Amino acid sequence: MFDDNDPETGFAVGFAVAAAIFVALFAVGVALVITSSARQPTATAATAGPLAPIRVYFEAGQDRMPDEAAARLASLVAVAMADSGKRIVISGYHERSGDAGFGAEVARQRAYAVRDFFRAAGIAEERIVLEEPREAAAGSEDREARRVEVMLQ
Repeated sequence: MFDDNDPETGFAVGFAVAAAIFVALFAVGVALVITSSARQPTATAATAGPLAPIRVYFEAGQDRMPDEAAARLASLVAVAMADSGKRIVISGYHERSGDAGFGAEVARQRAYAVRDFFRAAGIAEERIVLEEPREAAAGSEDREARRVEVMLQ
């Protein structure tokens, strides 16, 4: 049927065997990926564990949210949109020194600015929790006293 000395036939048979092996290995690889992903769910924004709080730093005496903060807060928006059970908790900080009432009011206004960002992004107000302004830890940098922390719960 086949001439054993025909080089074209040998090449065709070799090519067919190589192609069959390649297809078989590809099928085994796909099967392994499917079974592996079925056993280990992939972490998505909605199923990932708790995210670390995101800190937004403000300029001294200012309550306008810095422009670069929006990009960092976008990850929390995505998770909150994907999981309606998550709440966004916002905490404003102020310095221990100086007029405590003024510092608390500035911290509150900064927290409102961050809250307004989430409202504008489509997060319902009842899912946003504003905590009372807090004093920064003693000895912390000035920058730490001008921050708002945001986390998901």
